[in-house]
Amino acid sequence: MISPRSWVWMMCLMSQAGATPLSDQRSIHHAWFASSGDRIVTCAAETRFRFWDSTTGEPVPTEIDQFAGGRDSWSHVDLAGKWILTGSKQTGSRLYDFQTGKALSPMISAFFSREEANAVLSPGGFRLIAFERPDVAGIYDTKTGRKLTEIPLSLSSDDGDSLPEGVFEENGKRAWILDTGGVIRCLDTTTWKALGETIWHPGEGYFKGLEISADGRYVLAYSDVADCGGKGVACVWDALTRRPAGKPVERSWGAAAEFVEGGKRVRFSFGRGASYVAQLPSLNPDYYLPVDDEIGSPGVLSADGGSTFVSWGRDETIVFTDAATGASRGNYHTHQPIVAVVASPVKDRAVALLGQTPKLGEKPSSFTLERVDRREGAVPGEPLSCSASATLMNEDGSLDSWVPMQMSPDGTRVMLLANGRVRIFQVADLKELASTAPVSTP
Repeated sequence: MISPRSWVWMMCLMSQAGATPLSDQRSIHHAWFASSGDRIVTCAAETRFRFWDSTTGEPVPTEIDQFAGGRDSWSHVDLAGKWILTGSKQTGSRLYDFQTGKALSPMISAFFSREEANAVLSPGGFRLIAFERPDVAGIYDTKTGRKLTEIPLSLSSDDGDSLPEGVFEENGKRAWILDTGGVIRCLDTTTWKALGETIWHPGEGYFKGLEISADGRYVLAYSDVADCGGKGVACVWDALTRRPAGKPVERSWGAAAEFVEGGKRVRFSFGRGASYVAQLPSLNPDYYLPVDDEIGSPGVLSADGGSTFVSWGRDETIVFTDAATGASRGNYHTHQPIVAVVASPVKDRAVALLGQTPKLGEKPSSFTLERVDRREGAVPGEPLSCSASATLMNEDGSLDSWVPMQMSPDGTRVMLLANGRVRIFQVADLKELASTAPVSTP
């Protein structure tokens, strides 16, 4: 019997009598670390969710196990990892706690037009905005499951695939909705009537990224050009006057934006070129972030509670930047193409997945995990070194050229999900702690 402290769970401990192997889910579509760190949540075909103890590897029975999915089922997982919405045409929808799998509501009569649902929950958890279709938002009481009202929305003229987005302000008194036509409206959450003038986004394509600054003073959104041509446009508005803050930021290869430092500044990112951090309300650049990539899409993540930016691109370099000043905190040359990077929420640390450059038409034959740290006492700007590495062979097809990665909330583990398989590594030495079996192919 393997000790629970060994962290070698999933397939190793699943052989215990009465336990259901994690791989019985067959093809895992999504996997998340719970913010508490003691749970891992997986979702397989037909929106089947499972909870697992991250110490013992044993399945944890929850109320969400009682949900019977099917072809006409849907699900939505809160980006903050607080709740799950899942349902089907036979049952309707229901909210579950992300940490425990306990039901947070009775059945809600929300029916979605696609498998990937989209919804937003109020801070108190009593009101749900469900974007059941692109042209309507349903408002639900989560205590009773009853629909309170519907809000008609405008539609994009040339796109039927995107869904509206919504966000509540921190006090829950107002909610904002961005529809597929690029219209942003503010709603009173008591009456669900519109407050003030609507905002018309000047871009085109897929409208997304709706955010409200922590102090409620600014609202931002951007448009993704996707396959429709044109320019990606990122905009910020004064939430009170509804007037633009600074000029819209346009890029031919897409422009995205997000608030940083609690909404004191904005970070703009682009499909090509260098990202930069801008002041509010002028949107004048404070500093630019490496890497300036004119071919691919540079990546940027926040580390160590937002005090550091980690950026990378096709030049095979990972750069640490002080978020407050823009000063370099060191860089690391990987010597291999970068497939994915995750940044630690508690340290100046990153873990990169690197892949050998394959021949035309072939997959990489092996991958490397490397951990990069900014050492204590290091001189700002000096080159950083790899602290640990591990080679991952690809004989079983467990990795591909694009692999989602996630770091645990405490920064101790990294999870890879590829081709329906979950693999977990200890960040300290990049030793593989757990793995589901490869998905069998006929």
